Amino acid sequence: MPMLLLAQGLERLLKLTYVVATIHRTGAAPQPSELKPRSGISHDLHKAIDYVAAISEPHASRLLEQRDEPVTRLLLKLLSAAALRDRYHFLDLLTGDQRRHPADDDPNRRWESELERAVIDARPEVRDALLSGDPQRRERAHQAVSADISMRVGELLGAVHHLWANRDVVGADATKHATTIRTYGHLGAQQQQLWAPIAL
Repeated sequence: MPMLLLAQGLERLLKLTYVVATIHRTGAAPQPSELKPRSGISHDLHKAIDYVAAISEPHASRLLEQRDEPVTRLLLKLLSAAALRDRYHFLDLLTGDQRRHPADDDPNRRWESELERAVIDARPEVRDALLSGDPQRRERAHQAVSADISMRVGELLGAVHHLWANRDVVGADATKHATTIRTYGHLGAQQQQLWAPIAL
């Protein structure tokens, strides 16, 4: 459930950014088909970022830099999968319907085996703490992994805030809403500050 809520929140924020920026740049809203499945963004966060970046040029470099960081790219892939097909996983398990994915294709397990593994591989000190026999070090390492993922979400939100704060992207009237996005974008930085001092 948390994955799905995070995916939906990012998707809606990116789509809203695209719509507002398109209205500002072109004077008209985008076609509904641009936001829908098959021909448009659908629930694909990579595609949503591409649309936002295209309409926001030349101001989207920060957003594209965040998107292209390898662990963040994997995070976006897993969140997109959660919105595209995994949202029905647990209902399918309860009803015995395995057409979309088999019972052993657990989104939570994928999050742990792919995303958390990618964070651990990128941070040798975390891997060493997890392999240690010390339960406290292992617990701190798990906290560091969670903080790392939260920080990446915060950095994505910060990049979107950067667009909302730019009147050339969304127009002068819309920039007043940038503070709301900035408030949520600070979550990642606060998490990182919280766990960074912990010696692993």
